[in-house]
Amino acid sequence: MIWRDGRGVFEAEVGALVVRGWSSTVEDMAALLARYGVAASELADAAVSPVVAAAEWDHVRAGKLERDAEDWHTRLRAVAVGPERQVLRGRLGQLRNRIPAEPTDLAAWLGEQTEQVNATAPQVGEVAVFDGKGSVGYEPSREPEACSECLCWVDPRAIVSTPDRRWGDFDRMEAGRRSLVGFCETLRVADTAAALEEWIDDFTIGRLRQPVRLIRVEGPAGPVYVLRADGTHRAHFARVFGLPLLALVRTSALPRPLHVTDRPDIPGVDRFSRWGALWGGLRKHGLLEVEGDPEPAWFARWTPTRLCAEWMLLPPSAAVEVNRAYDRVYPGALEEATGLPAEVLFDAQRWARTMVGDAPPAVRDQAGRILVPRLPPPPSPGWHSEYRQPAPPRDESWVARLRRRLRRDTTPAAPDMITAGPIPSKRDLVATHETGHAAGQASETGPE
Repeated sequence: MIWRDGRGVFEAEVGALVVRGWSSTVEDMAALLARYGVAASELADAAVSPVVAAAEWDHVRAGKLERDAEDWHTRLRAVAVGPERQVLRGRLGQLRNRIPAEPTDLAAWLGEQTEQVNATAPQVGEVAVFDGKGSVGYEPSREPEACSECLCWVDPRAIVSTPDRRWGDFDRMEAGRRSLVGFCETLRVADTAAALEEWIDDFTIGRLRQPVRLIRVEGPAGPVYVLRADGTHRAHFARVFGLPLLALVRTSALPRPLHVTDRPDIPGVDRFSRWGALWGGLRKHGLLEVEGDPEPAWFARWTPTRLCAEWMLLPPSAAVEVNRAYDRVYPGALEEATGLPAEVLFDAQRWARTMVGDAPPAVRDQAGRILVPRLPPPPSPGWHSEYRQPAPPRDESWVARLRRRLRRDTTPAAPDMITAGPIPSKRDLVATHETGHAAGQASETGPE
């Protein structure tokens, strides 16, 4: 059953899930529900609710699925007592018997558990490309973003990113905040059925009826999850000990038109700039489809119509980091979906060469060190450069810099801009540490 009211709030029953959201168009609603496996044919006869829902779209965006407070409590309790609760109860009983009683022993034991997870399943950085300001440039929406959420149980192994990048390590431990030590201590003394149920309620529903909040990011075989808000400590505890986790899950934002720019990377600076070449490579390999057949101009907009995975839009090293995390959750799925071998999917240099293209051969000095280009030093008296020296950087607004680029004025206006000019000679090359990246090759990290 799917219904939608006159103000864009919709609700759909997808199996055991109740998905609630807001969208300005039926097309956006269909795109969101398709992530849960709802076919377009099922939306043909979607009912429009004659009753005006109490929740506006901003309530849904704020993480409130309720039509009223009582409705929210009823929904939350109904999901919290689902079949997964029995699985959680059984695993907690086994875990309680393993928890050391002495504080020093407990700290050492917890350290071993968290270190093992960090070694085998390290967290990643950016995953949801179109949620908030990240490294990828895209056209922000001038209208409220379509969104949907549902209450559901999540396998914690599919959580790949949280604000605290190491499992079990937190930089905020003020009084009253939850901690992994606190979870263990309270669980160990919950030795009656009533006490254990109370502990489970606190862990799942939350002290203020606020479950863990996750962002669902789609992949070819299933979603992975990102945590940015409530529930970091609970999510870490669930991940370290493999416990089912009740969460309020929001779908990641629908793709927006991409800002396509293509400039050389800056050697020695951790900034990737060859977006047009990267996304063109994704298109060539069938991992990205856009409206029409646009060319990667200096500043153009591509509107995605299909993505294998949105994190593949990220710079090479960030993309393969998420590829590796996704493969740990869904082994072999990316190789099957992309047709690319593991050595390309999980290696930043090979991913860059495959998507961006082969770089020219590296130039090395007599010691075998890679040489990378740099701007020549100021000319000394009596010395004449083989090509024009760049003018000192000018402090200009981005509008002025854009106008100069449109006039093909390539004099740098800020230290982060590259001068387009002749290829430097060997005299203008500086030796750097061996990085594995040839001069001019797509690289995020640059020399150390």
